Amino acid sequence: GLAGIGWKLNYEIHLIDHWFALNNPNGVYTDQPYEWITLFLGDGRPVCLKFLSYAEGSPTSCYLVSETNIPTMMGSTENHYGFFAKLERMAWDTLSPEYRLSFKSGDQWTFNTTGKLREIRDAVGNYLTITYTGGVITQVTDMLGNGGSGRASGTFTYETSGTARHCPRLLTATDPNSKGYSLAYTGTTLSSVMFTGHVTTTPQWSFDYYAANDSGALERI
Repeated sequence: GLAGIGWKLNYEIHLIDHWFALNNPNGVYTDQPYEWITLFLGDGRPVCLKFLSYAEGSPTSCYLVSETNIPTMMGSTENHYGFFAKLERMAWDTLSPEYRLSFKSGDQWTFNTTGKLREIRDAVGNYLTITYTGGVITQVTDMLGNGGSGRASGTFTYETSGTARHCPRLLTATDPNSKGYSLAYTGTTLSSVMFTGHVTTTPQWSFDYYAANDSGALERI
């Protein structure tokens, strides 16, 4: 994640479109498309969404849902019970569409053409817009702009460069009132988070990891 091994921002939600119907040389797209899109939630959990077939007609009437007995890369199957949402491609005449995930609650997530989450909208129209620079989240903006550009509810800064093992990692997260968090790293892992912008104190969380491996397994806070 953007905060080092084992740590992710809640906004790090993305999807991968496998385009199986186009990549299957034995498939007949207009009759029985086998589409499979993998959604990765903020905690890193993958959810596979698919449909196997639809009645012939406009593909725009079709959508993907999580199902049982999803095949995995290891040849086994897995189930995604309890994830009640449908995923739609917003265009069918391009290989780089946007996507919309709609929940039973009425909430909607919109993903950009690279599969990154760009908007969160609730059932009554409140929304957050997520901005990316160089592939990483640099700002989150709410809708309270009276028809204008909104107001920034969060800005983020990163290391100037990454390594072979990780992308540039998050250094600061700041809210509109100049309060936020400053992150520090030791090696490949997040070592501390300090609260910034407070008048009297600067509380800090520190993290220790198991030394037996380099997977980021947390031992103590």
